[in-house]
Amino acid sequence: QHTIGDGSDFTGGPDKTVCFGDQITLGASGGDTYTWSPATGLSNPNIANPTFTPARNETYTVEYTVTSCSRTDVVKVTVKPKIQIQVETDTIRICPGQTATPKASGADTYEWQTAQQPDGSGGNPVGTGPTISVKPAVTTLYEVTGYKGEGCSDTKSVLVIVEQADIPLSNWIVCESLPGEPPRVENLYATGAYTYTWSWTDPFTNARRTATGETLPVSQDDLSPGAPTKYVVTGLNKAGDCPSRDSVLVYRVPSDYIRVATPRIRICKGQTAQIQAFGATDDAYYYSALSSTGEYSGGFFRGTLQVSPAQTTTYRIASAFVCTNEETVVVEVDAVDAGTDVSVCQGDRVQLQAMYTSGKVTRDCRKPEYYGLELIEWNPEAPAPGQAVPVTTLNRTTRRISAPLNIGFPFQFYCNTYNTFYIASSGFLTFDAGNTGTSPQPVTTSTRNNLVALAWADLDPTQGVISYFTTGTAPNRRLVVTLDNVPMVNSPFLFSSQAILHETTNEIEIHITRISFGAMHSVGIKGVLGTPGLPVPGRDLSTISASHEAYRFTPPRQALRYAWSPAAGLSSPNGASTNVATNLPGEYQYVVTAFNGACSTTDTVRVTVNARPELALSANQEICYGKQTVLTADVTSARNVEYFYEWYPAAGLDKTQGPRVTANPEKTTWYKVRAINGFGCIDIDSVLVTVNQLPKIVLKQKDMTVCRNAEVQLEINPDSSQALPASYVWSWQDADGTDRTANAPGLTVRPQRTTTYVVKGTDGKNCENAARLTVTVPESSLQVLTAPNDSLCLGETFTLTASGALATGDDAYAWQLPDGTTHRQATLTQRPTAPGTYVYKVTAEDTCRNLTTREVRIVVHALPKVVATPAETAVCAGSATELSVDPASTATRYTWTTLDGTPLGTERRLLVKPAATTEYVLTGTDGYGCPGGDTVRVTVNPLPVVTASRDKNICAGEFADLRAGGAASYQWTDGTTALGTGDSLRVTPARTTTYVATGTNANGCSDTARVTVTVRGLFTSPDTAICAGDFVQLRAGIGYDRYRWSSAGLADLEGDSVKVRPAATTTYALAAFAPGCNATGAVRVTVVPLPVVDLGPDTLICEGETVTLRAAPGGARYRWTYVTNGDILSHSTDSLLRVGAPGVYAVEVFNRLGCPVTDTVRLAACSDIGEKYPLYIPNIITVNNDGYNDTWTVKNLDKYGNNRLVISNRWGHEVYRVSNYRNEWQGDGQVNGVYFYQLWLEKGNRVYKGWIHVQR
Repeated sequence: QHTIGDGSDFTGGPDKTVCFGDQITLGASGGDTYTWSPATGLSNPNIANPTFTPARNETYTVEYTVTSCSRTDVVKVTVKPKIQIQVETDTIRICPGQTATPKASGADTYEWQTAQQPDGSGGNPVGTGPTISVKPAVTTLYEVTGYKGEGCSDTKSVLVIVEQADIPLSNWIVCESLPGEPPRVENLYATGAYTYTWSWTDPFTNARRTATGETLPVSQDDLSPGAPTKYVVTGLNKAGDCPSRDSVLVYRVPSDYIRVATPRIRICKGQTAQIQAFGATDDAYYYSALSSTGEYSGGFFRGTLQVSPAQTTTYRIASAFVCTNEETVVVEVDAVDAGTDVSVCQGDRVQLQAMYTSGKVTRDCRKPEYYGLELIEWNPEAPAPGQAVPVTTLNRTTRRISAPLNIGFPFQFYCNTYNTFYIASSGFLTFDAGNTGTSPQPVTTSTRNNLVALAWADLDPTQGVISYFTTGTAPNRRLVVTLDNVPMVNSPFLFSSQAILHETTNEIEIHITRISFGAMHSVGIKGVLGTPGLPVPGRDLSTISASHEAYRFTPPRQALRYAWSPAAGLSSPNGASTNVATNLPGEYQYVVTAFNGACSTTDTVRVTVNARPELALSANQEICYGKQTVLTADVTSARNVEYFYEWYPAAGLDKTQGPRVTANPEKTTWYKVRAINGFGCIDIDSVLVTVNQLPKIVLKQKDMTVCRNAEVQLEINPDSSQALPASYVWSWQDADGTDRTANAPGLTVRPQRTTTYVVKGTDGKNCENAARLTVTVPESSLQVLTAPNDSLCLGETFTLTASGALATGDDAYAWQLPDGTTHRQATLTQRPTAPGTYVYKVTAEDTCRNLTTREVRIVVHALPKVVATPAETAVCAGSATELSVDPASTATRYTWTTLDGTPLGTERRLLVKPAATTEYVLTGTDGYGCPGGDTVRVTVNPLPVVTASRDKNICAGEFADLRAGGAASYQWTDGTTALGTGDSLRVTPARTTTYVATGTNANGCSDTARVTVTVRGLFTSPDTAICAGDFVQLRAGIGYDRYRWSSAGLADLEGDSVKVRPAATTTYALAAFAPGCNATGAVRVTVVPLPVVDLGPDTLICEGETVTLRAAPGGARYRWTYVTNGDILSHSTDSLLRVGAPGVYAVEVFNRLGCPVTDTVRLAACSDIGEKYPLYIPNIITVNNDGYNDTWTVKNLDKYGNNRLVISNRWGHEVYRVSNYRNEWQGDGQVNGVYFYQLWLEKGNRVYKGWIHVQR
């Protein structure tokens, strides 16, 4: 079942009223389809609810359809003018704590709120009225929306900028410079203001100093070593009216000058290195270490630090005191690396490679860091009796360098190998015969080279003893060179020292027994020409006095031999590299030990041998061209592992991956498959697919057309280039549908209908090919062409044309007509006079001499009935009427037009509003496309021209006579009530009234005229009450010439309507004047004060904590609104609000008239505490009872709730611990120095660490 609606529930929706620039949505309902006009500006004119932004008043017509019914409706859209409000200024600048008063004008009512922010904050109401008072803590954007009486609005914004000038400072120190450094300078920084002025008292002259700028440089020379200097900074905002001030005490603190005994130490992995430092207060040091792999460590020590790093590590040494320099010590670690673990396939070649790594930063022998330097125990080597060889050929006048002396073994020095050396009279041994210098030079210069300086000075070799000897056995022999009690030239100062050169490790030791004070000496080594040397710190061309010191210079060590274990299966178990047998799957672990002569190190490498797959493929295949075969692959070993199979080449394969593929190659192909397991182990095998070509079959005949029962001979045409098939099979289907076959190379047939003959040939390899031939047997050549078609509308003409007869000429065809007559031409033209089905037959002999008859049926359809209603009608000018299709009409589609063909619509109903008499044409078509039509005449009658009396003014109680003309009859009303008929009317209105005269002419057409009778009467506004600061509009009656409003103490106001804003309750008297009609009245305006509300400053709230917010008491009503977790919520209506979550809370307090006053407060979560209350932690206190910095005072600490404080001295010993510290610590009996603190804060769960300098 299907219910067809009549459209009675259709509506275009209500009329719309909108402000200019606003978007509206039309809303029709009850139809299936909709068409809105005019369509300009609509989002979609063919839907029920299009949206648009109207620019003017407009009437929109919507036409709808429901099934076959249609109807129209109209919607009037009225556009009200847009209002524009103004703000007094769009930017207001205030200082913190001040009040801003944004003002707006141009509207009747106003709503203020904070602007909505991207993070969801804002949007909180702050007041109503043209002026509000706000006191924001931070810069805030406010929005005001103004409304006129018609409901239109406009929005403007005002930015209130809070000029912050918060200058956070904390006490500071300036460390004194180290020897040789320029005076140190520290910068004091101030932030939060626009301009800054610094002032302080010069500690040396007591003169007052000033400076400007965000940064103030302070030199140590500006400060007194004994007392701090106070610096005061004053900051101003950009406007210069929001000052802020802070001060800082700056101390001058001596610096510790730190030195280390040996900047570079070499050890083997697992050994311990000893770092010695000098110069710190109380011999207290701090170190931080960073290894070559990025590992970090640090801590305190006294004097000597013992370390055992696993890899080369850089140690930074500083004093535990605040002011200090920093020295660097590199501990180089020698180790062996066996390489990364490897995973291989069974049978693969694996080579293990051991790499011996020396801890040197560089292996470039041109650089001084090629050698490591470390402090060792003083232990010179004594010769056996008669072992030492004295050198007696040296003197200052004839010879400064000895003859070449034999080392006793090859010695490598800065990458060069030497077998001889020379002893110079200036206290060094050299490997260069030309190095004969006498005066000492810094080792770090690039002058004299290739030397080992025992104590490079200008010595007198003719006194004391200079000797050498070689001792020990290979590969650990040593060359010992000794200078014993050799004086300086012309000086009593004596010098004793010894150098030891080691075979294999190429290390050099220098043992200083005595260096007398009073001469310049250099101790160290220098390489080839142009290379800076490596001196002993503090011993490079300096006046020194030293005894019992010893140093070792170590080049990169090389491994002498390796040992791999277990040795089974290794090709070279004692070499740096060795091959590993991988015949059996499994996991193997090898340990390599490297020996360098000084120590041994080990490392481990793991070798995993994975089983290799063994492939098994399907047998070789032989196929005919065009056929396919399945190839399979499998593995016969390690089946517990997942395998990946890959086939190639890809030509002819349905896929290239997987254990099973289908092959259809065009030629004989070797296919290979690769099996790979998850370890990457591979096996490859191949299979042959032989492709045999198909036998070639060619027919002598081609496709043909024959008459029924004609004999046809089908034969094979032999091809000498290819072998013929061994057998043939013909197949076809007879006229009765029987399948037939024949085994022969040829075939003779008599087809009765169109038949396809297929012959298949098979060769000796069972490869088969086929050929086919189609013999077409036409039913008859006789054809009839129908024009234009075989379905016509009544009154149309059609033509039939016959063709295909054996004979030519018109006599070849015989037509038999529906009325029994005949026609002897090929072409037949007919025009039926009644609807119905007509049968036409034509007979002729076709080309196969068969007498054939063709039959044609022509269907003629009746024209549809099309009736328009009403047949004729009349309307008054400016009125509309509806034309429709009569239900008796039988067409399915309709079109309305004017007489000249202008289209008007296609619906069954048409609403027309002609300006003059017009004829409308209705055309309808049925489902066969057959047309029908009708016309409607609409006569337009003119409206009468109705006139009325002029507007009149009367006093209260008087009457007025009104007259109308221009029509045949009249009806008088006052807009709602009928008052009488006729062309005249006497009225006595009590108030101003507009009277309407409706006149009707002889055609029944009507028009109206209006006359207004103004009654002079005083109708003042009633007494009213307003909120303080609001305006009120006072209105009087109309009809008077002049109005005067007056009140005590205020100037008079003129006009029938005035706008006032009294500060207190006021009575306004009104006097109105007109000839003979003066009057008086009064209006009392009661002013109700606004409540006072202050939620207090922004604060913090932590989890589990409850904060009570209190609004002003005495309000008539309260409304709380708050934003928390991104949600805007309205909650309590009480004067108190207890909250337990962070957010922005706003309260509106209403007086008895409903006027609100708003205040807001922000409760920040503890995670935000640092943003609102930053901690300022000083790093120095001066306990001298001068009122400045006597206690360690952490600014804003009280805002963070509970806390715990622990203070330790530089040794890590705890000296002070307290819960809930309240800024009271004064050193508590501790000595001057640096202390370290840990401060834990409950709110935010934060821990602060740092140092405090205590100065008394």
